[in-house]
Amino acid sequence: RTLQGIGHQPYFDTDNQHFPEDLTIKAWIGFMKETRVHKAMHSGEQVGEVVFAFPAKEDIVKSLGMQLGDQSGIIVGVQVASDEVLNKFYDGSYKGFSVGGGATFEDVE
Repeated sequence: RTLQGIGHQPYFDTDNQHFPEDLTIKAWIGFMKETRVHKAMHSGEQVGEVVFAFPAKEDIVKSLGMQLGDQSGIIVGVQVASDEVLNKFYDGSYKGFSVGGGATFEDVE
């Protein structure tokens, strides 16, 4: 089911990109089988590894005490390779992180 199929509007991220839920899950299955790279602040060298990932389905998110809203995605758990890097997340030096995946984009209407 895509988000549209469960009564939600399509979600667009901060780069104005929309990833249908079914394609997101398919891509994450491949990522978890092959890559699992974790990077700090969306660039640079690998700083850890993605060790858990599962769909952010409404019932799963609710069981974690969170709200899904109009979004969906993947809940990710990472293992950071060093305390130095991890502390940069805790002290606010790093405001985000990224998986080391890639995508091929195409315009659709």
